[in-house]
Amino acid sequence: MGCQFNPYANLSGLDQQSIQSEGFTLLALQNQLRPAQNQLRPAKVLHIYIEGDGQPWASGKIATNPGPFKLPTLSLLQQDSSPSLYLGRPCYFQDLVGNKNCHPSLWTRARYSQQIVDLMVSALLSRKDLDAYEEWVLVGHSGGGTLAYLMAQQLPKVKKVVAIASNLDVDAWVTYHQYAPLDLSLNPARLHSKPLQLFYLAGGKDKNVPLKLNQHFLNKVNAEIIFRDEYDHNCCWQKDWSAILEKF
Repeated sequence: MGCQFNPYANLSGLDQQSIQSEGFTLLALQNQLRPAQNQLRPAKVLHIYIEGDGQPWASGKIATNPGPFKLPTLSLLQQDSSPSLYLGRPCYFQDLVGNKNCHPSLWTRARYSQQIVDLMVSALLSRKDLDAYEEWVLVGHSGGGTLAYLMAQQLPKVKKVVAIASNLDVDAWVTYHQYAPLDLSLNPARLHSKPLQLFYLAGGKDKNVPLKLNQHFLNKVNAEIIFRDEYDHNCCWQKDWSAILEKF
């Protein structure tokens, strides 16, 4: 089973919703502006958070529900007092939104495919209430950052992407771990991408996505790298998040 979200939503004041996109249902959790922030003028920037790859495999077999079971991105949103939206990936959180039209390839070989990107982009564009924001900032952890960068290419409102421990060179990551090729997925490092301000957060103890795997790409796009030698793949950007939010 995937992680149950209702307790999180209740504790953090998030509004749980679902978004229909091209035959799929995506989970959305949205925070609410604090009253003090509404007194002057409407906020112009929306932060959109995307979780990582979850559990595509279980006990050596393709998982029937990819999870995720750890929610580092949601914990970051809970610290964010700006208008923020947590967007679930297609076929994730099936216990809440169902699994209609889901196929295991969508969280394995095709996890970063054009289809997945289009579904998530379409989900955001379908939300007319989001048009009020002049700018969207995409924030993703691990594979969520990979998708954030790919989605940004199709979203005119996105000028900044925050990728946390993300495999932005998918081919290098697959080769490093000797994984089966993600042959139905896109690779940000091979895109002719639009100009973006990319913030990349990397931990010195990250064995899943060591910084060296992305270094060539990050140099090419002139990314701002925020490095913490003592952090690993999942821990501990929550400690610094309030300060990092001030950068974007």
